[in-house]
Amino acid sequence: MKKTVFFGQELPNPFAIASGTWGYDINERIAKEVVFTPKSVKYLETPGNPQPRTSEVIRDDILEISAPYSIGDLADKRGMVNCIGLQQPGIDAVIEKYIQQYRSLGAKVILSVAGNAEPDYVYVIVKFGTCEDAVIAYEINVSCPNVERGLVFGTDPDMTFDLVETLRKLTQKPLIVKLTPNVENICDIVSAAIEAGADAISLINTILVKARMKDGREIRGGLSGPMIFPIACGLLRQVRREFPDIPIIAGGGVWSAEDARLMFDLGATLVFVGTLNFTRPDAIFRLIDKYDSLFARG
Repeated sequence: MKKTVFFGQELPNPFAIASGTWGYDINERIAKEVVFTPKSVKYLETPGNPQPRTSEVIRDDILEISAPYSIGDLADKRGMVNCIGLQQPGIDAVIEKYIQQYRSLGAKVILSVAGNAEPDYVYVIVKFGTCEDAVIAYEINVSCPNVERGLVFGTDPDMTFDLVETLRKLTQKPLIVKLTPNVENICDIVSAAIEAGADAISLINTILVKARMKDGREIRGGLSGPMIFPIACGLLRQVRREFPDIPIIAGGGVWSAEDARLMFDLGATLVFVGTLNFTRPDAIFRLIDKYDSLFARG
């Protein structure tokens, strides 16, 4: 497969492991073969929600879906609903336990940053300043609840602009803004992020749903997996049409080499693989090998 250049970095291929689907620890194969995005990190440790907090679902299990989508927009395939609650150890623990590993392995790492309010993001970026050589970019996750205002950064263009503008002043590293699909017009958010100084966009995070779990309980959480692939493709198409030059890391239900090829055809710069990683530890490498045999050598 041809090498991929992303913000001056030569990558082994145009694939990435999505934040939240692997944890923080990596091995030599990950470092050598794929871009790695650890779980989003905040300034303090958060324990996440009580178990059970994930469930495999089919479309009939989806009871409600956030606007502007309808259940009919989902593919009649499998999916996963999670209400994990962003369990993570805090930025100090990430620096202490993992940064030297990333350096020693020469991994291509994108650090995903989250927060409940703007100062949380600022703290993480400032704290990580002495370790920036270990990452190629920051992913700014604007899909997290803002408890100070009871909103989500990524659903409000003004809040997105203010946050990205603030963070832009704190680092020279590329800023990749990861957007929620749970908005009426995602291009409004993209425009605000770019105007504030974002270098790239990541599409998409999970889709908010109410679903029936295997044990019969009903939960509200984020839907991922092949079920959301049509929505992810539609949003990628829309954003690429409106913003032809911005780099886009795209994903959402990518399950096969053919899915990845469609994402690239729609304008993705890189393609991230998320929920598929839960099926088996080598899933992303099998997908990359398949893509290479079907498309990349042509």
